[in-house]
Amino acid sequence: MLLACGCRALPVDETPGAAGDDAVEPVGYRPIGTIINTAVGTDSQTPEVVTDDGSVESPFPGLGPLVDRLGVDLQGITTGENLLFLGAAAGASAAIRGGVDADVRRATAEHPERLGGFGRAVGYLGNAELQVPLLLASTWIAQQDGDPDSISMHRSLVDAYILAGLGTLLVKGVTNTSRPSDDWNGGHYGFPSFHASSSFTIAAVIDEYHGPKAGYSAMAVAGLISYSRIDLRDHDLSDVLFGAAMGYLVGRSVARWHLYGDGNVRLLPWGEAGLDQQDGADVTGLRWSIDY
Repeated sequence: MLLACGCRALPVDETPGAAGDDAVEPVGYRPIGTIINTAVGTDSQTPEVVTDDGSVESPFPGLGPLVDRLGVDLQGITTGENLLFLGAAAGASAAIRGGVDADVRRATAEHPERLGGFGRAVGYLGNAELQVPLLLASTWIAQQDGDPDSISMHRSLVDAYILAGLGTLLVKGVTNTSRPSDDWNGGHYGFPSFHASSSFTIAAVIDEYHGPKAGYSAMAVAGLISYSRIDLRDHDLSDVLFGAAMGYLVGRSVARWHLYGDGNVRLLPWGEAGLDQQDGADVTGLRWSIDY
């Protein structure tokens, strides 16, 4: 899997707003690569993360505004490219659902918990009862600190975590597949793995905001958490594969939607020519892209 990361360099004397009235213009620039967007003279809904006084919108603006914001997020990330990506992940998971999953089940039954206590400790990092309080605490600290970069990232984390979590629970309820062991949730609702989905959601947002140095580490932790679910016989390989893909998709696309007004997850080498023309930034890197 190629991990998308882009590097932007905006000249110090560059003044956002030179792109014309029809552009979605960056109104802030951060060393970690954060571009905060607001809709300027457009008919489309673009996430407005900057308030009238110049501050960044709170990750928790209240229940009503949060629900409205999630609705806008969902519209922004529900694109043909993203649905194709998700469909490919579903197809790959379905392809290994029979023989490969059965082989993995036999292997883990013969050699259970190869990671031992380390696997259980790592797996606990993916529990919602740990992730949610940590996310709430981290978001509160970011708001108290007042750093726009951190507030913007936590806004993406909150939205992506909620959307990925709801999506995971919805698929679980519809499919209700069996698990390798009855020790977990009575052996029901295995597909997809919530641990994999939530962990890769967080990792994808971190990678989009901070780049590969932090992103690769976050992805590695998410990968260990996901593997622990197989090692502990909580999930099949297909559960983990689709959960990781869905979490990555939601986290990456929500972060891109908030940063650039573009919710597509890309898959090919890229250059953001449109953004280059808008703000003079040099934007290169790798991203997932399917052009049609």
